[in-house]
Amino acid sequence: MTTKKQDTEELVQSHEFRITKMQPGTEIEANFPEIEAKIAEITELYAGTIVSLDYLPQARKDRAYLNGLVKSVEQRRIEAKNAYMQPYNAFEAQVKTLLAPVREASANLDAQIKTLEEQERGNKRMHLAAYYEDMAGALVEAVPFERIEDTAWLNRTFRLEDAYAAIEGIIERVFHDEQALDGLSLSHPREAKAEFFATLDLSRAIARSKELDEQEEAARRLEEAVAANRAMIPALQPEPRPEPEPEVSAVPKTSYGDDPPVRWSIEITCTRSAMNSIMKYMQSLGLTGKVVRR
Repeated sequence: MTTKKQDTEELVQSHEFRITKMQPGTEIEANFPEIEAKIAEITELYAGTIVSLDYLPQARKDRAYLNGLVKSVEQRRIEAKNAYMQPYNAFEAQVKTLLAPVREASANLDAQIKTLEEQERGNKRMHLAAYYEDMAGALVEAVPFERIEDTAWLNRTFRLEDAYAAIEGIIERVFHDEQALDGLSLSHPREAKAEFFATLDLSRAIARSKELDEQEEAARRLEEAVAANRAMIPALQPEPRPEPEPEVSAVPKTSYGDDPPVRWSIEITCTRSAMNSIMKYMQSLGLTGKVVRR
């Protein structure tokens, strides 16, 4: 009993397309020598010469002849081309008509095959994902199947057993690297572990912990520098000049009696929040003035 594929192959072989009549290579003949001689005669006549006014009528005739010759030759060329192309064009049209149902059948089969192949890939991926979840256990929560899958596994040429082996190798490597990471006693193990599961790269996980160490060290040095600068600020600032005491006799008598208001300068080193509290207290006493940050 023959299969449909065998029947198709035998049908193609027994009905092979053959061209039964064709005459390629037929030479096209023309009076090239005669025309070439005439052209040479005219072109030699005008080569390097200047037409005088007396010879203008003849020059016009020669120009008209040359232009007419070009037009005639080109027309004969187009006619020859059409004559030779006519049988080919008819042959090409027959071939297209002949293959039209074949191409339609091929396109129909191609669409169905691609749909079935996509279903096949989907089923294969489902088996691989289930196998990974069975083998990985709790690792699936941190590293889902989408993180480790390789699209090459879904190819028809990639055996399912080889894909299983690749999955096992990935799981084994992840567990091995995780144990190695735990044994390093890093100063930032939680962040390093998060980086490892995000990238599955042991070297990047270690680098993440070292990066955090460097950031903390930089912050510590900055805090020390700021503290040292603050300690030096009072010693660097000049002593404020005492303002002269106002002469009571020069101050006119007001409702303040013998204790008129005088402008005072007070220098305080404190935080912004403390200064806000001091300002509120001074306002409650009815004092006026301004605060300038140095």
